[in-house]
Amino acid sequence: MVIDEEKCYKALKVVHDLYEYEKDKFKNYILNPKPNGYQSLHTIITTEDDYKIEIQIRDHKMHYHAESGEAAHWKYKNSF
Repeated sequence: MVIDEEKCYKALKVVHDLYEYEKDKFKNYILNPKPNGYQSLHTIITTEDDYKIEIQIRDHKMHYHAESGEAAHWKYKNSF
């Protein structure tokens, strides 16, 4: 989590400069939010040990919305 949207992109650049990543699986939900308003940057990196790790980068407002707002998964799970 970073302080603002600009820092999301700066953090993404650092990650992509340090690790190989799957370009075809990168998702920019900041420019293209999900219908429920979810925003984040998702990237999958490969570590030196060949582990694949998904990294999600978002600011405090985006994180709050993802965890407590309309985009929160637990809200959907508990509504069924």
